[in-house]
Amino acid sequence: MRPNVVVLGFKNDWLIKADATIDYFNIIHDALHLKYGVGIFRLQTELDFSDFFEPGMTNSFFFK
Repeated sequence: MRPNVVVLGFKNDWLIKADATIDYFNIIHDALHLKYGVGIFRLQTELDFSDFFEPGMTNSFFFK
């Protein structure tokens, strides 16, 4: 069984960061091309976990 869904956060700053917006669009485009489902997650308040992750942290923390 393999994952077939891509979930992204809603991009609020698409007018300010044009280059990042193109990357965001390309991720959605590639996912749809590969016949993946695409979900865009949006909250009224910001959900930021960047302080939780340290620069040297690996994925082995989540997948044991």
